[in-house]
Amino acid sequence: MTPGDGTGRDVSLSERSAIDPPEWFVEQANVCDADVYDAFDAEWPDCWDRAGALLDWETLRRGVPGR
Repeated sequence: MTPGDGTGRDVSLSERSAIDPPEWFVEQANVCDADVYDAFDAEWPDCWDRAGALLDWETLRRGVPGR
């Protein structure tokens, strides 16, 4: 895999095409408010701090990896 060739994790979400999930998946999804996606875009990457605070942790989290 060559960095930047689109075959690995280095492909940004904006470069991927959207796939509509099946209805059974949508019905059980935890995110019910599409505004969450707008908030993530506006607050990137700090949005992960807020998301992490909503989880129960066995050990104290130390922030977002790579920052």
